[in-house]
Amino acid sequence: SGRGYNGPVQVEVTVEDGRIVSIDVVSHEDTPGIADAAINAVPDRVIESQGLDVDLVTGATYTSQGIVRAVEDALVEPEDAEVEEPVEDEPVAEWPDGEYTGIGAGYNGDITVEVTVENGRIVNIDVLVHKDTPGIADAAINAVPDRIIESQSLAVDMVSGATYTSEGIIRAVEQSLDGRGVIE
Repeated sequence: SGRGYNGPVQVEVTVEDGRIVSIDVVSHEDTPGIADAAINAVPDRVIESQGLDVDLVTGATYTSQGIVRAVEDALVEPEDAEVEEPVEDEPVAEWPDGEYTGIGAGYNGDITVEVTVENGRIVNIDVLVHKDTPGIADAAINAVPDRIIESQSLAVDMVSGATYTSEGIIRAVEQSLDGRGVIE
C-alpha cells in the first residue's frame, strides 16, 4: 500500500520471470473521476518501464504517487518476509541530550517541531509552526507527538483525516533527530 490523496491505495503486483506483468489497484479512498486517470495510466507506465520512475498524472498526483509507493512497497516487502519486532521500553536509537528542531512537509506547508531529548530518550515534542487547517490538523498535532514519545519510534499510526499533518510531524522529528537542528 501507499498513501494517496484521501488515504491508502492498495495494489496487487504480479511478477513472472523477474518482470512486473500486472498491477491491479484493489482499493483506494481517492475521489472517483479524479483518481481514475492515475489508476488507469500509472500501473501501465510502471509495467512498460519495469521501473518506478514514471510520469505522474497531472490532476491526480497524490493518487499517482500512492500507486508508485504501493508498488514499491509490494516489491520491497513481500508478505512472507519476517518482520523483527522492536523490544518494548527500549529506545530504537539513543540520541544526544538536547533540543533539536526539524521541518517536515504538511498539507499546506512546512511543519516545524522542537524535540527534547533527555538520557537518550525523546521526552517532549512541540509543534512550533504549521499552516495546516485548524480543526483538521489539531488531532494530529495532539496525538502524533505523544505516540512518538510513547513508542520512542517514528513508526507510529497516523491520524485518519490528518494524514499529511501526521506525516509532516513525523518527517520533522526525523529531520531533527538526524542531528541537523541542534539548538543546544
